[in-house]
Amino acid sequence: MTLKAIGKNSIAVTGIVIIGIYLLTIALSFFWLPFDPVKMDVDHLLEPPSLATGHLFGTDEFGRDILSRIMKGGFVSLVISLSATAMGATIGIAMGTWAGFLGGRWDHWLMRLADVLSPAIGYWLNGHPIVERATATIATVAEQFRTYWKTSADVF
Repeated sequence: MTLKAIGKNSIAVTGIVIIGIYLLTIALSFFWLPFDPVKMDVDHLLEPPSLATGHLFGTDEFGRDILSRIMKGGFVSLVISLSATAMGATIGIAMGTWAGFLGGRWDHWLMRLADVLSPAIGYWLNGHPIVERATATIATVAEQFRTYWKTSADVF
């Protein structure tokens, strides 16, 4: 697609604007946050959004500023999604290249292996309770990896 064609597509322009706002918010969070995202303030529990107090999105049940938490959390989400995408693309491209190079029956059986492994990993992940926060992050990356690696293998 050319830039002219993308500019005429309102859905593409809307997506680019949303992603741009997301990335600008993440970049801004490195230099400025309205409040400390982890500091509890018992004087401002469950406050609604207000310009007077400076809590533009309000506060949570512990008095923490929601806007600050969203801004800081955006970076974590970005790192997780980029990690999962990179892992999936790396494995998928390697497996797809290998299958294409070998060709014939190898290509067929490696792609059938991919068809079986893709849901099997999901069943395994969903069958185990997630107890710790780190485990939840690893499970999220693994789930996104499971979703996208087969697509990369099929392309190559």
